[in-house]
Amino acid sequence: MDLEAYLKEVAVWHRFIDKPETVHTSDASRATGIELARITKNLVCKTSDGSYAFLVVPGNRRVSLQRAAQVLNTRNMQLLGFNEAETISGYPPVRRRHSTTRLR
Repeated sequence: MDLEAYLKEVAVWHRFIDKPETVHTSDASRATGIELARITKNLVCKTSDGSYAFLVVPGNRRVSLQRAAQVLNTRNMQLLGFNEAETISGYPPVRRRHSTTRLR
């Protein structure tokens, strides 16, 4: 299942916006004129037991992998590099579409 299908399935309002290629959420914010807090960074991680986790985080927030591991009840998590993240998620690391979300 891709991200858009998942967001629809769990009833999270979202919108994908075409934009120039950017890597950092702050660049995406400037390119689109959308407030940084409304843009997401999408991170792919591997847990200590070999599972994968997809973290969708507001662009203005930092991720604590230690805290994410606690929440997911695993010893630790490792952020994957761009190539491995794309292999696991199916999403290239730099996309022309960026998502904005509003949780219920």
